[in-house]
Amino acid sequence: MTRYTPYEVLFGRKTNKPEQLQQKPTSVYNYDDVVHDIKRKLQICQQRARTNLKQTKQNRVAQQAAKANTPTFYEGDKV
Repeated sequence: MTRYTPYEVLFGRKTNKPEQLQQKPTSVYNYDDVVHDIKRKLQICQQRARTNLKQTKQNRVAQQAAKANTPTFYEGDKV
């Protein structure tokens, strides 16, 4: 579970909702700044998604380990 939508992971931002499209756009002064900002947001989003996936995997492994029924052997038992 990444806690991000596929759109956020792919584009590094949330989707535009209809009410957001009616707002005045913020002015962008430099394309290099925009590219750098988008790249930074994508890296942060992907890093968080990766961290969330690793945490989820660790939780599932721990749950499965807790469910595992491992036999207990004692000295003198025939195996």
